[in-house]
Amino acid sequence: MLLDLHGAQSQTLRQFFQMNADVHQALADTLRTSRTLPREALLPLLEKVRFPEGFPLPYGTSEF
Repeated sequence: MLLDLHGAQSQTLRQFFQMNADVHQALADTLRTSRTLPREALLPLLEKVRFPEGFPLPYGTSEF
């Protein structure tokens, strides 16, 4: 039972990271160039983050 839960959670995280690889790359590229990232520059990147079906979200929403 515990191994099943671990497997399901691992799969969900893999899916999350695959879905958001472009956001991660853009964030890494921006930080490499500027070394800092103000809130105004970070929010447009975070707004592109997508969540797989059933992903546990605080308060049940993906709104920032």
